Amino acid sequence: MKFYKLFLFSIILLLPVVFIVFSSKPMDINTEKPLTLTIWIQESLTQEELYFDKAIKRFESYNPSVNVELSFISGSDLKVSNYINTSLLNQSSPDIIITSSYNFNKLSTEGLLYNLNNYIKSYEDTYFFDNILSNGILNNNLYGVSYDVNPEVLVYRKDFLHSIDIEAPKGFNNIEDLQTYLNSINEIYASDNLEKIPFSIPTIISNGEFISSLLNTRCSNYNALLDNTLDILKDMYTRFDIDYYDYDKTGTHPFFLGKSALAIEPLSLIYSSIERDNNLKNKIGIVPIDNFDMKFSYSNNKYISVLNKSNNISVSLDFLNFFLNSSEIWQRYRYLNTPIITNTLTEQFINDKSFDNATILDYVKESFTYPISFDIYNELDNLDSIYDIKLNN
Repeated sequence: MKFYKLFLFSIILLLPVVFIVFSSKPMDINTEKPLTLTIWIQESLTQEELYFDKAIKRFESYNPSVNVELSFISGSDLKVSNYINTSLLNQSSPDIIITSSYNFNKLSTEGLLYNLNNYIKSYEDTYFFDNILSNGILNNNLYGVSYDVNPEVLVYRKDFLHSIDIEAPKGFNNIEDLQTYLNSINEIYASDNLEKIPFSIPTIISNGEFISSLLNTRCSNYNALLDNTLDILKDMYTRFDIDYYDYDKTGTHPFFLGKSALAIEPLSLIYSSIERDNNLKNKIGIVPIDNFDMKFSYSNNKYISVLNKSNNISVSLDFLNFFLNSSEIWQRYRYLNTPIITNTLTEQFINDKSFDNATILDYVKESFTYPISFDIYNELDNLDSIYDIKLNN
C-alpha cells in the first residue's frame, strides 16, 4: 500500500515538470502556405467581376488549402492574345483561363490547353448538351467548355407582318421552308413598293449560323443550299439603300427602329434591345426551331480551359468541378443571366407572361445551353449555394 502511495505522490510531483517541458515547446501548427491557383479571365463586365469575386470566396471556403489569384484581362482579342503569348514566354501563365472563341481556338490549336476528355467523361451523359461540348473539341480532344453562349436567332416584327397580311412564322423544319417564307415576303414587298425593308442583315450573317442549324450536314447539296439562302437574305437587304450598321449599336439598327420585318441577330442583342425599350416585347417574336439536332457555331461565347503547363492540374479540375456543378450554374443564371444566353437577359423578362416565354424556354432546353428543369422558377427561388461536387469523390 505504501508503495502505491509513494508512486502516486511521485507522479504528482512530476506533473509540474511535465507541464513546463511541454508548454515551452512550440505548438505543432501547419505552417505550409496555401496552394495558389491562378485564373485569368478575358474581358468582363462589372456584374461578372462581382460574380467571380463571390464564386472564388465560395470555392476557397470549400478548399481552405487553396488561395485563388484572379486577374481580368481587358482589350481586343489581339491585345489579349499578345498579352498571353508574352506571359507564356516569360514563364508566367495561369492555371485556368477563360477566353473568347478567338483566343480559345488559338490556344487549343497551339497545343497549350489541357485535354479534358477523361475529365468530361466523368459527367453523366445527359449533363451537357452535345453542342455545348462539341464547340470545344479539336482533333477529337476537348480543350474547353463553353458556358456563356450567344447564337444567332431569327426574329420578326409582329406589327409589320400583320400590316402586310403575312402570318408570323411558326418555325422551320428545313431550309426549303425558310426559303419559301422569305420569298413570299419578297414578292409582297416588291409588288407594293413598300418603303420599309423586309430584312435586316447583321454583321455576322456571313457565318450563316442560324441557316446552318436548319441544314442536314449529310445532304449532298449542303453548301449550295447554304449559299443560296444567304443570297436570298442578302438580296432582301441590299436592294434597299440602307446604311450598314454596327450590330452593337442598337440605336442605329433598322429592325429596332421599325424599318424592317425580319432580322437574324445575336440573341443578346434582341434581349438588350427589349430591355432598352420595353414596348418592343409586344412587337417582336422569336422564331422557334423544331429540329432537336440543330447546331450553332457560337461566334460570341466564352470557354473555360486549363493550361497544360499548370503545376496544379488536380486543383484546376476541382475548380472546373465547382464552376460547372449545378449550384454554380444556377448562381450564374441568377446573377449573370447565364447559362441561358447573355448578361442582359433578366429573370423579370423571362417571367414576363406578355412575351412568348415558351419559345424562349424551347431554345434554352433544346439548343444551346445546359439542361434546364421544368421546375426552373421554383429551383431559383429555393436556390441554396451548396457545393454539390460531382466528380473526383
